[in-house]
Amino acid sequence: YRDYKDLILHEKPDVVVIATWTSTHRDIAIFAARNGVKGIVLEKPVASNPNHARQVIDACAKSGVKLVINHERRWDPRYIKVKEIIAQGVLGDLKCIYGNVLSRSAPVGDWREVLDEAGGGPLFHDGTHLVDMVRFFAGDVSVINGRVSREDKRYASETTAAAMMVTESGVNVFMEAGGMRDYFNFVMDLQFEKGRIKIDNSN
Repeated sequence: YRDYKDLILHEKPDVVVIATWTSTHRDIAIFAARNGVKGIVLEKPVASNPNHARQVIDACAKSGVKLVINHERRWDPRYIKVKEIIAQGVLGDLKCIYGNVLSRSAPVGDWREVLDEAGGGPLFHDGTHLVDMVRFFAGDVSVINGRVSREDKRYASETTAAAMMVTESGVNVFMEAGGMRDYFNFVMDLQFEKGRIKIDNSN
């Protein structure tokens, strides 16, 4: 098929996986939700802006469609184990989370030059995994103080984003995304009353 509408209407799938440009997520997801799909696995970020994301969520809720955002660490046994340790309380209360997802924002000629297709800068695009894990471990965020910088003026999005946050459960969070690094890094350092857990992409 060359048109997702034709595919959905003719094949009538129960589940649709949407892994297209961010700018197309809203229209495909809403069409799927309104035309018989029972479940949607949607690549992050949900949409190009919060208003479009809310429209996707509302359309799925109205049609009774299960919506899953592809934050794959929620199904990773290592991250699930960390959540179990937090729930068991063996290290005491979780006090603080330090996290970063580091990379270089966008080289010349990269597809990320087009902001709508990229789905935002490093925090909105790759950093969404970090935010999701903060919420997975410590609950929703209630206080945010953030800063973005644009070291490379060629791009509409930020090249570095940093934030200090507090969750509703009282956990302090410090995070950085992007950072103009020439390597990729995803690390979370969870600090408890009685110990620490450090988890990243490799261990």
